[in-house]
Amino acid sequence: MMTMTSSSNEIYLAAIEGGGTTFVVSVARVVPLHEATATSTASTGNNNNNNILQIGPTTLQILHTTTIPAPKNTTDTVTINNNISNSTPAQILDETCAFLRSHLPSNNGKYSAVGIATFGPAGVNPTQTKDWGTILAGSPKREWRGVDL
Repeated sequence: MMTMTSSSNEIYLAAIEGGGTTFVVSVARVVPLHEATATSTASTGNNNNNNILQIGPTTLQILHTTTIPAPKNTTDTVTINNNISNSTPAQILDETCAFLRSHLPSNNGKYSAVGIATFGPAGVNPTQTKDWGTILAGSPKREWRGVDL
């Protein structure tokens, strides 16, 4: 398992954007203020370090990112017919989990937070335990209906 070298107080985030046919998964580190000063040019666009993302006063260093499943067409031109995934929801979720496990921070082996943005409708009310965290029956993506994220 590949781990990242880190101190115990660093913040690591995992983000998942689920589009149904592909998921984009990223792992980032919140850059401490004393380090962020050195990367402050990122917000002005003068920094050649493309893995730095400035969100308001917070600076993130994108450590790892992937698209699951990997695009079949690697050119800049998107060809709809070549990028349709034949992967099942279970395959996409398994690969997503494997990616996140392979990039766990070494400070405590846990992410500080994991965020999921997904197509819907999705069950987002935690008091609705039957539907919470699942793609609901009304989804136009039939193969994803009832899938527990």
